[in-house]
Amino acid sequence: MIELDEPLSDREIEELDEFLMSDATPEESMDLVTLDGFLTSLVVGPEMVPPSVWFKAVWGGEDEPRFESSQQAMRVISLIVRHFNTLSLLLEEPPDFAPILWEREVEGTTYEIADDWCCGFMEGVSLASEAWEPLFNDVENRGMLWPIVALGTEEGWEVLDADIDPDGAAQAALDDLESSVIAISRYWRERWQERRAPLREASIRPRQLRAGCDDPCPCGSGRKYKYCCAES
Repeated sequence: MIELDEPLSDREIEELDEFLMSDATPEESMDLVTLDGFLTSLVVGPEMVPPSVWFKAVWGGEDEPRFESSQQAMRVISLIVRHFNTLSLLLEEPPDFAPILWEREVEGTTYEIADDWCCGFMEGVSLASEAWEPLFNDVENRGMLWPIVALGTEEGWEVLDADIDPDGAAQAALDDLESSVIAISRYWRERWQERRAPLREASIRPRQLRAGCDDPCPCGSGRKYKYCCAES
């Protein structure tokens, strides 16, 4: 039996890609590369988006794929869920992450194309835009978003096009993509831990200060706690 956190094999990746690109999916469905960027943003982001919400985005809206059978539906959904879970594991400490990107060959040289991946990432951000705002407004740290914004938004493309060396600027953003995702993941993980620490402390302290049944009541009455304030 295949576990839901087992990485997809190359053949399974091809299988998922073929389905996403088939006539069985709505016209606005994500392709494999866009899906990888989208799921990555959900994994590293500041809050959990329910699958009931993000699966609609995968299919491009309210329309759903035309599955041939319930078995095929379960198969495709399990592949997507497994890939989501795999990304979660890859971005743990220490991270071991690489995005799935399109490639093209020009005169014997292979180039990676990250635009669709970054568009997918930004689609994931849009599902929890308010939760992402602290990073966009964080002057000291928001630069970690730049490679994704540059390659995945119209505003970013305009900035790249206006650069004195557009191709060089785009390549620099691509080169920084992996480290950017890892930095974003750490940023939100640290903020989550900071928020959780006071909660843990608050939940422990009252238990330590609580009087036992036979201890003197903290109110100062001189009576045992169980016969005094414990009864109120």
